[in-house]
Amino acid sequence: MLDWNGGLSWRTEMAGARFDAEVAVVGVGSVGAMAMWRVVAQGVPVIGFEQFTPGHARGAAGGETRVFRVAYHEGSHYVPLLLRAREAWSQLERLSGRKLFDPCGYLEIAPCGDGKLAQTLEAVRAYSLDHSYFEAVAAQARYPQHRFRADDVAVLDRSGGVLFPGIAVEAAALHAEELGARILRGTRVEAIEPDDDGVTIVTGAARFRVRSAIVSAGAWTGAICPELRPAVVPTRLSLTWFGARRPSDFSSRVFPAFGRTVDGVFVYGVPSIDGRSVKVAATRIDEPGPIDPDWLDPVVPPDVVDEVSAVVAATMPGLDPHPVRQAIFADGYTTDGDGLVGLHPNQPHVVVATGLSGHGFKLAPSFGKAAADLAIYGVTTEPVDFLDPGRPLAFAAPAAGG
Repeated sequence: MLDWNGGLSWRTEMAGARFDAEVAVVGVGSVGAMAMWRVVAQGVPVIGFEQFTPGHARGAAGGETRVFRVAYHEGSHYVPLLLRAREAWSQLERLSGRKLFDPCGYLEIAPCGDGKLAQTLEAVRAYSLDHSYFEAVAAQARYPQHRFRADDVAVLDRSGGVLFPGIAVEAAALHAEELGARILRGTRVEAIEPDDDGVTIVTGAARFRVRSAIVSAGAWTGAICPELRPAVVPTRLSLTWFGARRPSDFSSRVFPAFGRTVDGVFVYGVPSIDGRSVKVAATRIDEPGPIDPDWLDPVVPPDVVDEVSAVVAATMPGLDPHPVRQAIFADGYTTDGDGLVGLHPNQPHVVVATGLSGHGFKLAPSFGKAAADLAIYGVTTEPVDFLDPGRPLAFAAPAAGG
């Protein structure tokens, strides 16, 4: 374990009192907590800056649950990262002794020939993923919680399930601290100042000097790195929960997480975790952005509620189509719907891991590992080249993730 307080401090031990740590992580959230774990596990001193506390519900990890899937309709190039992430989630469960993942599977439902479903099947074939395929009659018999249309088909991704993000972020952060990492909670970073020799982290109360920094600030990225504002748009996303007439029908023992396309609208849902309601939400950006993540309107727009309620009324007879609960959270979206993970294109010693566009939490361990490698060594074996922050992006309305 690293020793920050006893004996000589790291400030004294490193380069003649020049550095406060080797690596700084700005934003100890979904990816930042994983990056801290991976940095300190290699014996490298790391300091994290979190304006709230790890596991808070104001950002992209809000809403208690997140879908995990490996058969990925966003593209089969994600599958190696997802397989590595699945192993890492299991590892973190063992290390923390906490339940972070429910392996209930993930069911994707769509009309035959749907583009998203075709990409899911492409990922299944490319990597021989464990799955089952159902046509409408068989799917209806197996999953009566859904109402299937005659042309619907379904694919069960047996490696999928549900993650518990708040608990998971907290577990990664606490484990990093157990290994010797230092996290400054309630500490807002005002700026990062890279130079040829390292990076200065500026807070309201102090300045910290590190060799390299990882920026994983989600919707708050633009406030810390103004040059990334066009590429990472803070957006407001909505969550809705619907009351179950028979909650036992929606337990994870019989009801997988799911995603479904209905009349061009894609919604996703997870099993009931409170014995009362089921989260079903649209993969839809409420506003094109940017919004101020510090001042979120907590009310889900009526058109969003109406859109999801219509899908629930048409396809899930066991749920009351009027939501019993709603929530808003902020995320950072890129204009092409893929995150930014890699070395900053024009700032030395800065690694970017942000703009994950509504589908980054499941991949957080892989992105955190990549960011840690890049901050320490300048290279990574994680296959994240397609997320290079220096790639051309069309600066227009962001694309919704899934």
